[in-house]
Amino acid sequence: MSDQPFTDEEIAELTRLWNNLFSVCDDSITTLTYKAHGPARRKLLYAIRTTLPRLLDEREEMVKKIERLQAIVDKLPKTADGVHVTPAMELWVRQDGEILHFWATCINFVNDGWLVQYGSYDWYTDEDCYSSEEALLAAEAAQAKEADDA
Repeated sequence: MSDQPFTDEEIAELTRLWNNLFSVCDDSITTLTYKAHGPARRKLLYAIRTTLPRLLDEREEMVKKIERLQAIVDKLPKTADGVHVTPAMELWVRQDGEILHFWATCINFVNDGWLVQYGSYDWYTDEDCYSSEEALLAAEAAQAKEADDA
């Protein structure tokens, strides 16, 4: 086996990859890379070359898992202002001209949307609910402004 398993071009390419992929690494790791000389540098570059493909594959798997999980989260109920609805969450809704503040006692998926239960009988769509009174008032103000502009 040759004393130098990599050509100078390969070493330059691996160093470039190292710099690009790990530019956010801790300074001590970067310093280690640049201070390594001769056989130590070649061993370090060999370790990078053999480990990098596995790390990139694992990264791709993690990205796919995150995308699958995000697709599930995106299907969960959200208030009109985009906050995910959870049981016992405080919510605000406008009902008969009054602002109603309540805690979600139950959340059910019915037909094509989510319904949030308040008490024993009252149900609201998740799109009618807001995560805060301020969000409700801001949305109403924006709707009023749009109506005035139209």
